[in-house]
Amino acid sequence: MDINRIFETNILNLIVVIGIVVKVIGGAATDFLSDRKDRIERRFIADKARSARNDLALKDAQTRLTNAQKERSLVEHKSMLDITQEEKDFQASLHYELRRLETENALTVQRKKQDTVEAMGKALVKLSIKKAENLDLYDYYYRSLNVD
Repeated sequence: MDINRIFETNILNLIVVIGIVVKVIGGAATDFLSDRKDRIERRFIADKARSARNDLALKDAQTRLTNAQKERSLVEHKSMLDITQEEKDFQASLHYELRRLETENALTVQRKKQDTVEAMGKALVKLSIKKAENLDLYDYYYRSLNVD
């Protein structure tokens, strides 16, 4: 019976030691696990808040990108309208300048013809005077004017 008693004593000692260990270490383990759980929950909340901020920043960036694309499209459209208007203005200016040059050319040709006619008239008068001088009609003409 001695062995049974020793065995019973050992079992009782083992139960007592396990109970003390569980009581001492169990409280510390529970505190450790509770602290770890709290840290994990705080990190999760912080990560969730950071994720929400990042989502807002992403939406803001997407909105700004969309607005910038609309602005670019608007500027591009306005530029095309401006270019088209400038082309029309340039063609109108070119057409006006062409007509002005045609008119100026016609006037220049007309002036040259008139100058040529005047030069020919003057040359004809000079030639006539020279011929008249050669024929002594010059004196005859002046004499006829001095009729007494």
